[in-house]
Amino acid sequence: MNDTHRCWNCIDPVFMTEVSTGLYRCPVCGDELDMDFLNESIEPFDGNSKPLADERGPYEWMYGNFGSGDPRDFQPDYELCTVEEVEVWKADVARAEAGETVIAHPAGHSVYDAQGKLTLHILAPKYGIGTYKARYSTSDAE
Repeated sequence: MNDTHRCWNCIDPVFMTEVSTGLYRCPVCGDELDMDFLNESIEPFDGNSKPLADERGPYEWMYGNFGSGDPRDFQPDYELCTVEEVEVWKADVARAEAGETVIAHPAGHSVYDAQGKLTLHILAPKYGIGTYKARYSTSDAE
């Protein structure tokens, strides 16, 4: 059992498979987590926004399209992402974990009218939709 689980959205047992009474398996990495660990990992919301930070600096949790950045800062919404989007994300995470610099950029294109005026911009996120760490500089957090 792993007590330093990285796949943060798996804190909610609804996203996991119950292996046995009180023991759950993460759908992303396969770690088995017990209910005590899950309960200790959830902090009650007190109505105040608290700054969050990890080894790479401050961030906020957001939900939506992952614009760009380290793929380890993203967690796909398995109900809304395609299998292909999840597979691309998993491959990029593995490359990043192996030490390769991987920056996810969404694909997109623009549509212009006859006068050259932008009329439509279409964005196709590489990993689909999900939760992600929106990074900001320390000066932005002050």
